[in-house]
Amino acid sequence: MNKVILIGNLGRDPEYHNLSNGGEVCNLSVATVERWKDKAGESRSETTWHRVVVWGPQARACVDFLARGARVAVEGKIDERKWTDKDGNERVSIEIRASSVEFLTKKEHAGSPSASIGEQSGGWPTADDDIPF
Repeated sequence: MNKVILIGNLGRDPEYHNLSNGGEVCNLSVATVERWKDKAGESRSETTWHRVVVWGPQARACVDFLARGARVAVEGKIDERKWTDKDGNERVSIEIRASSVEFLTKKEHAGSPSASIGEQSGGWPTADDDIPF
């Protein structure tokens, strides 16, 4: 089974494109943070960035309702994309092909430093330092 569920924050505004065949696509950059205490009791964290691709009508909704800093829940599958660049080099990209994106933040609060994390997450309980930037 190839299934991924992520909850994280957007590192930049969504990138939306209308395709020549009439399709819609939106690219999201989502950061997830893992936190732990090391053997010495020091708090540690690691941020992982995920490329998320959203197709169809939900792509338009992402650009209309999300902004940098927004908290999202993404469900989808891991996808490997291969291509040859302009210099003839083979390239590989690993991305999440979203089947659904749940908006956990209102757009007007997404990038606002004055909004608390609780407000940004739509009331979901979060730690004060959930946003990795």
